[in-house]
Parts: sequence; structure tokens; C-alpha cells
Amino acid sequence: MSIFKNSIITATLRSLAALALVFAALAGADASADDAKPKVINFGFANAGVGGRPAVGGGWVATVHARGLLEEEFKKDGIEVRWNFFTTAGPGVNEAISNGLLDFAFQGDLPSLIGKAGGLDTRVVMAGSRNGTFYIGATPSSGIQSVADLKGRKAGLFKGTALQLAAQHVLAANGLTESDLRTYNMDFAAGNSAIASGDIDALFGGSNLFGLRDQGLLRLIYDGRADGNKYGFESSVLVLSAFAKKYPEITYRVVKVFLQGAQWSALEENRDLQYKLWAKSGTPYTHFREDFRGLDFKEVFSPLLDEEFISEYKKSGEDTLKNRLIRKPVDVDAWFDPTYLNRALVELELEDFWPRRAPRP
Repeated sequence: MSIFKNSIITATLRSLAALALVFAALAGADASADDAKPKVINFGFANAGVGGRPAVGGGWVATVHARGLLEEEFKKDGIEVRWNFFTTAGPGVNEAISNGLLDFAFQGDLPSLIGKAGGLDTRVVMAGSRNGTFYIGATPSSGIQSVADLKGRKAGLFKGTALQLAAQHVLAANGLTESDLRTYNMDFAAGNSAIASGDIDALFGGSNLFGLRDQGLLRLIYDGRADGNKYGFESSVLVLSAFAKKYPEITYRVVKVFLQGAQWSALEENRDLQYKLWAKSGTPYTHFREDFRGLDFKEVFSPLLDEEFISEYKKSGEDTLKNRLIRKPVDVDAWFDPTYLNRALVELELEDFWPRRAPRP
């Protein structure tokens, strides 16, 4: 073979090698770009609409969903946003997290504490709501007039949810414990059916009791607002630690959109429209208006991880441990991660929009 032919072969091989390096670099860049963002973001909501509808109400996270804010944010990235609503509430969300099916979750204090104590690797990135109003209803035929009258009676309680802690607090304030009643673990649908059939005398819950009241099936014997909602329940937004570690900027953008949504929800001029958006869940507009009557949305929907919110979660953690609902304590300070929220507050110039509240007495 001539020197000339050898030179051509050598040059060709060098060119092919160079092209291979270029393609490898491009492939690596594409892979890096793909790694920087997920194809889908899965959100879990510890509630569902009437009859299992994929829509809920009662908080700013529900409003973010109803307004499609996250879908709009990530449309340009080709990222799909999926909302998962759980009729099984907090326990169902925890199960989905343990099976790797969710990236973010919105749930009450008790189930999130149970999940964390049980080994679910989550971070609390925002407050969801605080001082949720708790109610107790009793059937007219039961003769129950007050919380004290519940002793020895049959009552439905959705255990493993934030309602359970609220129930324990209200009972304790009236000299009772859960064991003083015959309590049955019932989700909302089962509780409604049990009241209608007369199988139980009372039911613990939220504004879901209003429908039963309107039908004459029960009357409210306890309204948390009469106590200043001091036995109310808290909720939070959690992110899976693995997701936050892999997609820190996506996590930040979710928190930023959530923060914008929380601000919109806090404005008094949006209150009525918000009730109408929530009514798509199947719960009547009038029930939301009654449930939040006299409450300041800027206060109850504050997303801040301030001293008040942290303190309430610590109290809930202590009560959960004392009542043997978890086997080991939860380090709330290490669990809460305000870095994304604080960055968004600065970027959106909202540092002074919500007052930072001190711990409750």
C-alpha cells in the first residue's frame, strides 16, 4: 500500500475519531440536560373531592391546582404535572411516598410526622395551612349536648389524619381520652354512611360535617372557632429528599409558584372567587364560606416556616410520641428546610407580606 493511501486512511480514521468525540460530547450534554429536569412531577394531595373527584378546596394549594399555575410554569419545559388525590388521606399519601410514586405531598401534621418517624425521607419546605377548624357532630337522637357527653359513646374518627390529633386535644380539654369513647376508624364516606344508618352516635371532622347537618342527620356540638381554633390542625408541603437533591432548581421553581399562589389566596379581594374555585370539588360554596367566616386568609394560609409553625409541629410531634402513634421522636428542626422558601421570598419581594408569628402560649 502506498504512503499516499496510508495518509488518506490515517486522516479518515482521525476524522472519524474526532466525530465520535463530538457525538459523545453532544450525547453527554443531552443526557445532562435530561438529568436536570424530570419528565413528570407527581404531587400528592391528602384529600379528594366529593365522590373521589380530582379537585379539592380549603387551602391555597387547592387554589394553585384549580388555577393550573404549575402546569403553566412547566409547560415550556415539556414537564408534565400530575396531581394525585387520595380518598385515603394522609395514610394513603404516606403509602404512595413509600412506593416512590410522589415527588411532593400536601398533608396534615399527624400523617407527615408518622411518615417521617417511619423512615420516609422528606423535607418540609412550606407551611400549607394553620389553625384548621375542627368540628364534632352528634345525631339528634343521641342526646349528646357537649363534648363531655361523648364518654362511652360510639364515634367515627378518621385515624392517622390530622383530625385524630385535634380530636385528642379537644377530648383532653374536656377530661376525656380516646379510650373513654368507642371510636371507630372511618374515612369520610364511611363516617357519613355510619351516621345515616345510626351505627354511630357522633363524628369528628372538618367542614365535611356540614352536609350531614344540613340533612338533619347530626348537629354540631363543638365548633373550634368558639375556642379560638387553639385545637386546630396544621398542614405542610413536603418534597422527597431524593427529588430535591436531583432537581434543586425544579424544586425551587415549584416552591416559587406555590408562594405566588399563596399570596393570591391571601388577598381579601380573591376570597369569593376562591370559594367558587373550591366548589368544583363538589363541596358547596356556602360550606366554604361558613367554614372560613371571620378568618383572615393571610394568617391561616401563611406559607412561612416561622416560629409559630415550627413550634406547633414540635408540639404535635411530642403529642404523637406520647400517644404512641410513633415510636421515635422527629427532629423537626432538621426536617424543616426553608432554603427554597427564603430564596423565593427575596426574589418575589415578599419578605414582609406575611407577618412572622411567635409561638402560641
